[in-house]
Amino acid sequence: MKELPLTLKDFNIPRTEVNIEEIKKYDSEEEFMSLVVELLKEVAQISSILSCTYRLDEKNNPRKWKRNEAVLGGLMVRLVKLQSGLLDQICQNRLEIANILFRCLCENIINLEYLLKRSTDDLFDEYIEYSLREEKRLLNKIEKNIVERGYEIPIETRMKRSINRAFKISSFSTEQVDEKKWKPWGEKIYERAKKTGMEDIYFATFSLPSHAVHGNWQDLITYHLEHEKGEFSPKLQWGYPSPQPLFAVSFLSAKVNKDYSNEIIPDCSDKDKINKILDEFIVRISVADDLHEQFLQNYKKVRSHFMKKNNKRSQKMKSKKRTIIDITDVDLRKEDLLYFIDVIKNRQYGKDRFGRELDEEESKIHFRLLMFLRHLIAGLDHPKMLKKLNNNN
Repeated sequence: MKELPLTLKDFNIPRTEVNIEEIKKYDSEEEFMSLVVELLKEVAQISSILSCTYRLDEKNNPRKWKRNEAVLGGLMVRLVKLQSGLLDQICQNRLEIANILFRCLCENIINLEYLLKRSTDDLFDEYIEYSLREEKRLLNKIEKNIVERGYEIPIETRMKRSINRAFKISSFSTEQVDEKKWKPWGEKIYERAKKTGMEDIYFATFSLPSHAVHGNWQDLITYHLEHEKGEFSPKLQWGYPSPQPLFAVSFLSAKVNKDYSNEIIPDCSDKDKINKILDEFIVRISVADDLHEQFLQNYKKVRSHFMKKNNKRSQKMKSKKRTIIDITDVDLRKEDLLYFIDVIKNRQYGKDRFGRELDEEESKIHFRLLMFLRHLIAGLDHPKMLKKLNNNN
């Protein structure tokens, strides 16, 4: 390699601050989304640097990868591209596509961790042979069509050339690949997750997101269909992302980055710096994730308190004629008011701030408060309600 190699000094990785006291003041999911997006961008930059890191030859000069090293390096490059794609879809508020990329990204990390921890020539052969089986099946189909037709068409020539190239650069012959075998490489994906310490999060990061990848019924009724009174209609609006998957991906990315760094970078000051950055990042992402969970728990308590008080009055409300403004017997606290203003701002009528569908009773209370707050915001101040809010706060 003739290019002058870069060192860590050539890069400026912005550090995302996790200020505990400031985060405790957050009152919306959007603030946590902004924080975790910046954290994922930070760790993605480290992934990008590591994906372009070369090993050294006997003269201590950077050299290109050998085949098994290329498997690991290729998975790192793929990780970077998936991180970039996920961030793109998250920032466009396209949850359905983000879910697909999230699942692909988590599988990529599981496979990379598995190969790093069980790095043997036989395992790398299995990984490559598993992929070449499909190429062999396609090659057999092409050859069969040529025999039946009696001649070869140009597209078949190109496809055969591409398949043969894949075998050649993989150091496999077509005879070495058993296309009739269906056994996964290494172990089943769940077993690979267990071996890499990801058993507990397997269902959340891989199994459940599979609905989005395959277009299962659960994915359709969650994101693509509206259901009302036993009938369905199209749901064309995009789903709104939540921070939890990004916290998980950021943590897992930092972990696999460190494992990859320890595998390919020789002992040096840059390796120590990267590992120190990653260790500190893992602390920050864990703290931010914990604070978000506290936020959710507090919000749940506030919302539960609000719903209990209003459910007690539901029968009274049904028997009385009320105007839109006449809801002053509903107990509101500051958190409740902020919540519904947030709902109005984001036009999420019929759902809570996390995208969950409201039940019938919740929707009625939701509607009354929305109407009142619309008047309140428009300047039609209701003295009795303002007095109640001031007393509660």
